[in-house]
Amino acid sequence: MFVMDLNIPRKLRLLTTPKIKSLLHRKYNKRCAYCGEEITLKEMTVDHIHPASLGGSNDPENLNPCCYVCNGFKKDLSIGEFRDEIEEQLSKTITKQWFNLLYKFDLINVGDGNIPVVFYFEKISRNK
Repeated sequence: MFVMDLNIPRKLRLLTTPKIKSLLHRKYNKRCAYCGEEITLKEMTVDHIHPASLGGSNDPENLNPCCYVCNGFKKDLSIGEFRDEIEEQLSKTITKQWFNLLYKFDLINVGDGNIPVVFYFEKISRNK
């Protein structure tokens, strides 16, 4: 069950019970839903698949386990917008922060930039 306290800033309102956070942590085998990096329960952040700022709910089906780096870059982007942003960064001068993210996605060795971005949750759902 989610607990909402409207007296604190919106960014901090999503609080999960330990049970739900643990379920989310195991959703993709204790890995970030986007880059696939293994994350501990303590390191895990919770991402809204459909951003809360765009009307996304706090239902567990709309939440993904996420590493701090991916959550920081995804912000309030949809999954499609996040994918587009990563692909766009491949064609720009890469800052150190973007280099680190692209490296996590194994995209840093891309020769022509035509390899599509496939998120970890998409890779494992294809294997089921």
